[in-house]
Amino acid sequence: MKRLALLTVFVMACGPGPIEAPPWDAGPDLPEPTDAGPLDAAPPTQGDDHANNVYEATVIEPVSRTEGEIHYGGDRDFFRFTTTEAGIFIAWTDGNLDTYCELLTSEGRFLVGDDDSAEGRNCQVRYELRAQRDYVIKVKHYRSQGLGAYGLNLVGPIPADACGNGEVDPGEQCDDGNQANWDGCSRDCMVEELPSGCEELETERPHATFLCNEGQRWAEALETCQSFGGSLATIDSDEDSAWFGGLAGGAWMGMNDRQVEGEWRWSGRDSDYRNWNNNEPNDHGRGEDCGQVLGNGRWNDADCNRASAFFCER
Repeated sequence: MKRLALLTVFVMACGPGPIEAPPWDAGPDLPEPTDAGPLDAAPPTQGDDHANNVYEATVIEPVSRTEGEIHYGGDRDFFRFTTTEAGIFIAWTDGNLDTYCELLTSEGRFLVGDDDSAEGRNCQVRYELRAQRDYVIKVKHYRSQGLGAYGLNLVGPIPADACGNGEVDPGEQCDDGNQANWDGCSRDCMVEELPSGCEELETERPHATFLCNEGQRWAEALETCQSFGGSLATIDSDEDSAWFGGLAGGAWMGMNDRQVEGEWRWSGRDSDYRNWNNNEPNDHGRGEDCGQVLGNGRWNDADCNRASAFFCER
């Protein structure tokens, strides 16, 4: 699910001060991409609203909204703008089209591209640019034969220290007054979304706790937890264990002996607490190296390749 968002592709500097030149400006020129050629998509006989190459790109202002349309399969629209000041510039499309956009130098050298980081299936790019330079935005449909209308928005320059000031500035989804990740609003001022099938649980535990109901193997579950800054859950007490079991009996937790057989440890935060079920762990069959919390709150060792729900914490 997309919210009105602007993806931070270039990580902003924290604190006041001059904006440094982007790294690409220091190196040798790279070969021009195909899109820089005089004609990279053959237009139909009727007119097209925007040029199909960087040299004839439609000129737009640094703060503007421009209507565009993908008229035929393979159509690409190019827009040129000039930066009056150095800073972070953001471009995104709006509408119902599935767009893909790129930011290029005036010669057509690729800087950054994006697919669906704005609302719906709209694209957005964000980059730190030099003053008094020409840059080009390319917009096309994500599918080669896709058609339709869109709006192209451009804003900038935005102060490099805007994220973390407690105010939602252009190009930000949120701003909680800091530049920390995994507190709901990222260091780039983007709303942090949980993976599909995962939800945050209401709890008085001192750790944010999540239940993911789409079954995964233990190692996959660990990767999913890590993808949003956490790990598989560590259980600290009888109360904790009963609470977890009552929510999803059979779900994975962080306990495992995958590294050394018989040496059970947590994948994330450590704890000395143990609550194995009777005669467990027993390493039954071909081997059971991953821990799950049962419906009664006790623990069982299970085959790590079994697909199960799982608990994460961070």
